[in-house]
Amino acid sequence: MFQLARDAGIPLDPGEEDVLEDQVLLQFCERWKSWAKKRDQAVQMHLGSSGSCFRSYLPYNSRTFRVAYETLWYFDELIVSDPLETVICSVNPDEDDYEQKKQTLRETIQLLHRFRQALESGYLLLVGRSFLVNLGEEGSVATAALLRDPSVVAHLDQTVRYGLRKGTTPDGRDYWVYEADVDSGGLIGMTLEKPQAGDSIPLPKVGKPLPRATLEEIRQEFGEEQLTKVRDLYPREVERTLRNIVTAHSFSAAALFDRPVDATILARAALPKGSACKTTRAIAQLNLVLPFLKDVPPDRLLELRDNMPDAFREFRATVAEIVERVCRENPDGAAEALPNIADRDVLGAIRRLELEMKAIGKKTRLLGCGLSTILTVGSLIGASLGVDAVAFLAGITGAATSVIGAGAHSVEGRTRAKGSPYYFLWRARQNP
Repeated sequence: MFQLARDAGIPLDPGEEDVLEDQVLLQFCERWKSWAKKRDQAVQMHLGSSGSCFRSYLPYNSRTFRVAYETLWYFDELIVSDPLETVICSVNPDEDDYEQKKQTLRETIQLLHRFRQALESGYLLLVGRSFLVNLGEEGSVATAALLRDPSVVAHLDQTVRYGLRKGTTPDGRDYWVYEADVDSGGLIGMTLEKPQAGDSIPLPKVGKPLPRATLEEIRQEFGEEQLTKVRDLYPREVERTLRNIVTAHSFSAAALFDRPVDATILARAALPKGSACKTTRAIAQLNLVLPFLKDVPPDRLLELRDNMPDAFREFRATVAEIVERVCRENPDGAAEALPNIADRDVLGAIRRLELEMKAIGKKTRLLGCGLSTILTVGSLIGASLGVDAVAFLAGITGAATSVIGAGAHSVEGRTRAKGSPYYFLWRARQNP
């Protein structure tokens, strides 16, 4: 992909200048389609012949690569729909002006180039839209049933991203323009004081959203009628989430969501056996891990993973085992049970480490740590715990890292520390 871009003269890094001729653009698009077809065939063979307990599918949206950057280090494979496909398939040979498409193409390629190492090492897999599962009539029936659930609708109401702008026409009349967006699409609405024939209101420019607004502000300016129009977006949004869950299941992967509404849909929908389980466990593991790693650059986590693979695998296996036990012992009350399980397993291990470190004359102290800003809003377990419980878990890990660190300055202490399943965690929190 990147060689194709280079051959076409498309810059891989921001700031590089290029002059992309129309004919060269069209040639690049055709070559990319041929390359992408072969890539998808290779990925299909790989997914069908190999399994991974730590494989996740990250549905594409405006936040996808931010979440990918924060979580890539944890998974063996993270599958993402190729954003280039949408751009390239929108290029029409009969168009007169390709400049906007060229700019979008450059920006998308440069975004992917930031992940080049992850792509070439196999941590990140791009796939085409042909991998998306079509739910058909079954999806429409499931969507309708979910939209009869008040909790689903309430979560959707809070998920919509609103923008609002107030302006004045040249003759002094007020007008309001609003936009409402969800991952599957959006709409634009407007009102004008004393409208007249021939009035013109400036609409938002593509890629430049309006100033953020709340649902209450939209209600105040436009009334419940506009909210009803916004809710017309909900069926497609719900079906999109369902399709992503089933698509992830076809990959033998978890679906990695970052919104509470997706968690609600997952909990209430009738899904293929095992698909909800994989997703719940994968997100629960991240919710257990990410609060402990605030301010640790993801690049450092990937580097540590490559440098100390055994310690990383032991750490991840320990996290997975804790979550698995929670879900197995109390499938309907995992969120409520997790603090007790953490106390029994994690805190018990910390106390044993503390005794070992005291035996070699080292002092210990508890260190707190903050909360992660990534994925906690979309957690299936962590978000239900509340701030106090998550802070409690963060304190547990602070204890783990301080106990490990207490003996790390001696050969004996470091040897003992390396035997802990939390050694990777401790190393990640140290200065490089």
